[in-house]
Amino acid sequence: EIGALALGVALAGPAQALQATATSGRDNTLYSLSGDLSNGAGEHIFAGRTGARGGLMTLRSVIAFDLAGLLPADAVVDDVRLVLTQTSPRPRFEGTLGVHRLQQAFGEGTSTAGMGEGGGAAETPGDATWEDAIVGMSTWNTPGGDFDLVPLATAPAFGATVELSSMSLVQDVQQALDAGAMSFGWLLKLSDETLPAIRYGSFQNTGGNGPQLVIDYSVVPEPGTAPLLALGLVGLAARRRA
Repeated sequence: EIGALALGVALAGPAQALQATATSGRDNTLYSLSGDLSNGAGEHIFAGRTGARGGLMTLRSVIAFDLAGLLPADAVVDDVRLVLTQTSPRPRFEGTLGVHRLQQAFGEGTSTAGMGEGGGAAETPGDATWEDAIVGMSTWNTPGGDFDLVPLATAPAFGATVELSSMSLVQDVQQALDAGAMSFGWLLKLSDETLPAIRYGSFQNTGGNGPQLVIDYSVVPEPGTAPLLALGLVGLAARRRA
C-alpha cells in the first residue's frame, strides 16, 4: 500500500509554476477640491497633490482588476506584482506609493478630464468621487474613500514603472480568486500627500501604459487515467501476493 501511495504521488507530478497577467478592470481618480469631480474614462490615474494652478487638490486613485476566469480554480498564488507605468510629463522623484484594501465597491463612469487630467471632470452617473463611492448609488463613509489604513504594499512612487509586491498582496489576491472576483479593489495614495502628484496610465491609456497585475501561481496536476490504471494494477498485484 505504501508503494502504491508513493507511485500515486510520483505520477501526479510536481506543482507547475505558471504566470498570468491581468490587464483589464476599473479605475478612477478621487479629487479633494470638490465632491463632484471624477475621471472614470480618462487615460491617467493620480496620487499626491496638485500645484497652486491645480487648486492644491489631494488626489487618490481606486483600482480593481478583472480576475474572473484568469486562473484555474485550484491555483495557489505564489507571488503578485502590481505594475504601474508613470506618465507624468515632468516626472517627480519623491514619495512612497501605497496600495490599500478598499472597504466598499467603487464606480467608473464616463467622465473624462481635459488637459493633463489633473483637474478632473464633472462626475457622471456611476462614477467615483471624493464623496461618492458610486454616484447615484452609494457614498463613502469617510470622504476620500473607505480603506484599510495599513497598506498591503508600498514602493517608491517614482520611476518609469512602479512595482508593488508583498505577502499581504499575495494573500489578498488569493482571497479574491477563492471568492471568484476581486470584491472591492484597492486605493492608491502617497504616504505623504503633501508631495506633488504623480500620474500613471489607466486602463483606458491609449499608449499601452495601463496597470498590470502579474500573478505567479502553482497548480498540482491531478493523476490522469493512465496513472490511475497503474495504481489499480499495483493494488491488484499486492492482493494476489497476500
